[in-house]
Amino acid sequence: MNNSEKFNTELMKKVKNNFSSSVEINNCNLTSTIPFEANKLCKIENVVAIFIDMAGSTNISIQKHQKGASKIFKSYIESFITIFDSYGAKFIDIQGDGGFMLFDGKTKEQRNKALASAIHTVNFISQELAPFVENKTGIELDVRIGIDFGMIFAKKFGKRNSNGSDYKNEKVWLGKPVSVSSKLCNDKSLAGNNTVRVSDRFFNSLYKDYDNWLEKLDVLNKNYWEEKPDCCKDLNIPSIENAYILETSTCNSNSGFCSNNL
Repeated sequence: MNNSEKFNTELMKKVKNNFSSSVEINNCNLTSTIPFEANKLCKIENVVAIFIDMAGSTNISIQKHQKGASKIFKSYIESFITIFDSYGAKFIDIQGDGGFMLFDGKTKEQRNKALASAIHTVNFISQELAPFVENKTGIELDVRIGIDFGMIFAKKFGKRNSNGSDYKNEKVWLGKPVSVSSKLCNDKSLAGNNTVRVSDRFFNSLYKDYDNWLEKLDVLNKNYWEEKPDCCKDLNIPSIENAYILETSTCNSNSGFCSNNL
C-alpha cells in the first residue's frame, strides 16, 4: 500500500466513524459558543441570513490595476461591514468579494433591522460609493443582496493539535436559510443589480405581527415589491415558492425606514 492509499484508508476510517456515532443537538443562539466536538451540533431558530455579492467583480483586474482595485475592494468591504454591524448583525464573514451575515429574527423589530441593513447597504453602494468609484477609476460597481429566514444549524469543523487543543477551525452554518439566501443573491436571471431579493418566508414574516395592512408604512408597503411567483422552481431554489424584489430607487425613496431602525 503506497502513501496515498494509506492516507485515503485513514481518512475513510474517520468518515465511517462520523456515520456510526450519534449526534447531540442543542438549542442555541447566535452568541452561543459553537461546539467543536464531533458529536455536537447547535440548532438556532428565527435567524435572518443575508448574502451580499459585488456584481461584475471579475471585470476589476487586480493584475492590471493593483492599487486601484485594492482601494475599490477595501472601500466596498469596509462599507458593508460597517453598515451591517451598525444594524446589529451577530455574525459577519467575508467571502471573496462578498459577505455573509446573520441577524436575530425572533421579533418584527429584529427582522426590520435586518431588512433595513440590506436596504441601507444597497442604497449606499449604488448611490454614493459607486458614483465616487466610477469617477475615480472608470469602473462600475454594482451589488446584489439575498435574504432568507428560519432555522439554521452551527458547528465548528477543523483539526486538533496533539495536546488536544483545536486549531484551523471554522464556524460552519448549515440550513435552508443559508443556501436560499446565497442562491437569491447570486442568481443573475432573478433580477437586475442593485436589488434586495428576499424569500417568501422572510417577506411574510415582516407582516405577521401587524393587525392590518394600514400599519405597513414605507418599504413595508407591499406595493413597493415585485413578486416573482413560482420563480424558485425554475431557478432550482429549494423550499420556497416565490421571491420578492426591491429596487434601488424604492430603497432610496424609503430611506426613513433605515433611519428609524439604525
